[in-house]
Amino acid sequence: MWKPVGLEALTPFISNTNLRNGMAMETIFILMQEHLDVRAIIALLALFVVIQQGYSSRKHNKLSVLPYLCDHLDRRQHDRYICFKVINKGLGTAKISSFTYLWDEIPISSTNLEEKIRSVAGKGLRLNIVSMGIGNAIAKDEEIIMVSIQIPPEGHDQDDSEDRYKAIQKVILKSCRLSIHYESLYQQKSQYITKLTAFDSEELGIGNEL
Repeated sequence: MWKPVGLEALTPFISNTNLRNGMAMETIFILMQEHLDVRAIIALLALFVVIQQGYSSRKHNKLSVLPYLCDHLDRRQHDRYICFKVINKGLGTAKISSFTYLWDEIPISSTNLEEKIRSVAGKGLRLNIVSMGIGNAIAKDEEIIMVSIQIPPEGHDQDDSEDRYKAIQKVILKSCRLSIHYESLYQQKSQYITKLTAFDSEELGIGNEL
């Protein structure tokens, strides 16, 4: 029969001289047999193991579906082409909770972004801008071309088109950002935001202006 026992009941035994010789562990074991129900202890330990395994399994499941959004900028100067992509390199789907283009850190619609780019590039520009709504998703390994820009060489002076290309490239890298708040299927929240790399800053000579 299990007999509840407090720490005070064990105090005389713990301070006993048995603890100062080789009988310490044997004394404690005898006390446990006399005052505790070993089967209850085993049941509690088993319950603890089950809870711990459930926690570890859930944690593993969350990590196994965690998305990670990053970007890639494809620049082909020979073709006067710039392509900006967002790629999900994580392990699961990214569910979009907010999607915002920024121009000089101010939120801007995709329509206004197009106007900004065309004001720099002038006429004869092939431009495509993608916008995503709340609830849209980016699957694992999926890549989406968010902005693509090309200046066709036909009907334009080559030097002029190259200058326009460089001007667009510089203003896009300096002023345009994309902010995406997203979450996993377990509602783990993350944010992606475009950042200018040190390589881009040095190459374009705009590092000191940011």
